[in-house]
Amino acid sequence: MSQPLLKVRDLTIRHRSSDRLLFEGISFELEASETLGILGASGSGKTTLARAILRLLPPAVWHVSGSIQLDGIELSTAQERDLRQMRGARITMVSQEPELALNPVLSVGKQIEEVLKAHFPLSQKACQEQAKAALAAVGLTDSRFYRASVQELSGGERQRVVVAQALAAKPSVLILDEPTSAVDTITQAEVLQLLKQLRDTLKLAFLFITHNPALLNEFTTRALLMREGTARELNLSCESF
Repeated sequence: MSQPLLKVRDLTIRHRSSDRLLFEGISFELEASETLGILGASGSGKTTLARAILRLLPPAVWHVSGSIQLDGIELSTAQERDLRQMRGARITMVSQEPELALNPVLSVGKQIEEVLKAHFPLSQKACQEQAKAALAAVGLTDSRFYRASVQELSGGERQRVVVAQALAAKPSVLILDEPTSAVDTITQAEVLQLLKQLRDTLKLAFLFITHNPALLNEFTTRALLMREGTARELNLSCESF
């Protein structure tokens, strides 16, 4: 039997200065091409959990214990240089606020090229071609998107650019942090449909973070409910909210 793509065991996070326990003993597994929902109210620690998995929590502020394995590699003890290579290329996150995730100075194409250059020894021409291919994969096929600045894009287009940037280096695990919270209802439906198509086409594994269980029904029946410092697994098809 193959091992899980992502395996989290007894993850506990505590705020150092106040000694406040955010959550304790969280464990779950994520298989290749699977979607696991992370469900909880605002303040329940969903985004902090995602940042802990990516080793992005400042150690001076947070004490993190437990095991986080990606493809059998222990992330909790990995060197920073190795983590930088894995972030983006093997596991990455789509932020709920694309305006903060994107650079207002650089063009869209240049920002995607930066991701590619960080992980692959590509020529400038190859970077441009792959950046354009990443934009096309999320439905932004017009050449103007490659040259555009963030300010020239709509909310839905910005969200698609963030997804393209996340997928540029072809990671196996995509963490989606409230990916439709910054767009209107119509655009939300379009983004959800896009994510579903990308997951099925590229065989991605998703950690889908949301406060809305209805959104998860688009992708999965399995979720972790985070509440009062703990997490329990849910079968969304059997439980009501």
